Parts: sequence; structure tokens; C-alpha cells
Amino acid sequence: APRTFYIVKQLESAVRSGLEGVLREFDLTVAQYTAMNRLRSWQDASASQLAHAHHLAPQTMNELVTDLEGRGIVRRKEYAANRRVLLVSLTKYGQKLLHRKKIARPNANKMMLPTNSMRQTFCLRQALT
Repeated sequence: APRTFYIVKQLESAVRSGLEGVLREFDLTVAQYTAMNRLRSWQDASASQLAHAHHLAPQTMNELVTDLEGRGIVRRKEYAANRRVLLVSLTKYGQKLLHRKKIARPNANKMMLPTNSMRQTFCLRQALT
């Protein structure tokens, strides 16, 4: 029988693949999408804070933010308490993008359990909690 770690990794891979498919339509990566969701809940953050939260190198997050800023999805503004820090926040366009139904609530259950069996979903939830 496959090891639990292998099964969980397959599940994560399937969900990520499904999410990548949805995001491709919006020209977004999973990292960009998760950063945007983090900004939605935090309102604003420095690129360094976002990098730490997403286990990415600060330079990588800075490149990600620069791309999103160039597309009008996020903006940077000077932090009043420390002028060397730039805070990143979603623009109205970025907020609208996250509110689109298809991107706001990708159907993770269908990604994980394509058969859409209620019993399988219940059993999975029970096993993971």
C-alpha cells in the first residue's frame, strides 16, 4: 500500500495542478494568487513580510510584487513609520480580480475528488482532522 506521505503529496499535486489551470486563464501563478489573498486579509504588508509568510526569498517576492504592480494588481506606498519600507496593497482592480467567482472559489473538492462522491469527501475530512 502507498505511504500516507505519498498519497498526501499526490493530493497536493492534484489540487495545485487544478488551481494552476484556473489561474492560467487570468495569467496568474499560484504564488501570485496566494500573495494576493494574503494582502486581501492583511490589507497591506511589506514584500519582506509576504516573503516570510510564503517561505520565499525576499528577492523572489520582490520580483513577484513588481510584476503584479506593473499589471495594476497591487501598489506600493511608503510606510509612514519607516520611509525605507514600502507597503504593498491590492488595487481596486486586484480586489475585483480576486472577487471573480471562478478565481475566488476554485472548486477544491472537484480537484481532489473528481468523482465528487460525498462519502469520499466525508471520509477524507474525517481522516485529515
